[in-house]
Amino acid sequence: MLNTFGNKVHYIKSQLSAAIGAFALFQLQEDMKKQLNGEVNYTEEELEKYIQSYKRVMVDSLWKLNVANIEATFFHVCQLVLQDPDSKREELRARARGLKISTNVSQEQTYLTP
Repeated sequence: MLNTFGNKVHYIKSQLSAAIGAFALFQLQEDMKKQLNGEVNYTEEELEKYIQSYKRVMVDSLWKLNVANIEATFFHVCQLVLQDPDSKREELRARARGLKISTNVSQEQTYLTP
């Protein structure tokens, strides 16, 4: 039961992070519109500098959205794999062990990635 609660908390945290990322992208888009709709004519170099200065925000925001999507897809696939009505109990247990191993490997890679 505690594990289920932890999964729900993690899911909510991922969704919140994705929403924050989407909001940051929206804000960036609005800021860009203001900059580009101004009466000042920017050179290509100035626009390039502006975009480069916000590149990290864009990448981080898109990554947060991507992580939430990957986790939701992985959760759905796990449910399908573990609730297959045509599989024997032993096979479902073996699948559960395999999913646990792959989840642990994935989590280790996440912590090792800068």
